[in-house]
Amino acid sequence: MLVQLVSRRWAAVLVSMVALMLLLVACGSDPEPTATSVPIPTATPVPEPTNTPEPSPTRASEPAADPAPPQGMTSLEDLVITGATTFGDLMGLLSEQEVSCVETGVGADLYQLILGIPIMAMAQDDISQSAPLFDCLEQDSALFLAVAFLDLQAGGWDPESRSCITEVGLTHPDAVYVRLGLNLGGDPIDPATTMDYNIRIFDCLSNDEKKRFTVGMWMALDTVSKATGADIFGLLTDEESACVGDALPAEQLAAIANATPLQAITIGSSASGCISKETNVNILASGIEWAIGEVTGESRSCLLDFARDNPDYVELFTSGLDGIMAMPADEFVEVTAAGNEQYGCMTDDEMMRVQHSVTAALAAPPTR
Repeated sequence: MLVQLVSRRWAAVLVSMVALMLLLVACGSDPEPTATSVPIPTATPVPEPTNTPEPSPTRASEPAADPAPPQGMTSLEDLVITGATTFGDLMGLLSEQEVSCVETGVGADLYQLILGIPIMAMAQDDISQSAPLFDCLEQDSALFLAVAFLDLQAGGWDPESRSCITEVGLTHPDAVYVRLGLNLGGDPIDPATTMDYNIRIFDCLSNDEKKRFTVGMWMALDTVSKATGADIFGLLTDEESACVGDALPAEQLAAIANATPLQAITIGSSASGCISKETNVNILASGIEWAIGEVTGESRSCLLDFARDNPDYVELFTSGLDGIMAMPADEFVEVTAAGNEQYGCMTDDEMMRVQHSVTAALAAPPTR
């Protein structure tokens, strides 16, 4: 059902988009010539004049032509967003009614202004700020655009993966919307339902894509972790601390203390033999709290049991980024498949914090 757009709801989106366009215009202006930048003229043949007819003048009042769909894309379901894809390209894939809604909400003058702005300018910020745009779209159109945004965020999926994700989304739209921080279909019933949606999407991916997503998520969460390597040192026994101190030079120990947890493990991987399996279990469980905040005693006890029951999962983390990246995708997926069991350890509040942390951590600007 088409929802009429209220103009003021576009403010947050349009201000940033127009500002970016003005910046691009400014950056595209020719700089003042300097003595060092003037090119040396060369003899260039002058072409013979041709009788080219003068173009017919265009009346300033004539309306602009309707945007054409991006080359090779005939529907919104085909949309692949790159740095060259503009807002006008998107409009060329919408129905007349959807375009009219957008133009009415923005205003005719501003609508013409934003047609040349790259869609990625809108994707640089929180995608949820684009909710007013989605309000103008029919249900399937909104879903196809959301999938295109997810595809952009993920760095590009295989066609088979994207088709599967679209199929899941058409049946369960929130499966796609929750990944973008949108709730166009209404809030999911509970955090467990939201997690189920995320797992449905994840299951559509190839093993290479699953590894890329999982490693990207771990690294993103690591960068926003509230802990450092010093917190890892605090979990070691006296014997383990002495062993690590003997194995690594002072400069490396200092680097570990100031690094994020995953970076610290990577830097100190040559001393991993100093640390017991039980301490690594404790480090893994603590890492979850460092990412989402304190959990209940019952949840932590369950997470510790999970780590003890999945030594390969723990060992993967203790290998650091070098070991993680070196593991073949098929083996990586097999080892990490047990990871979803951790969510069964958590309360609804803790699970929701995981989802918010992951969404925020993965909100880095896309690079396609």
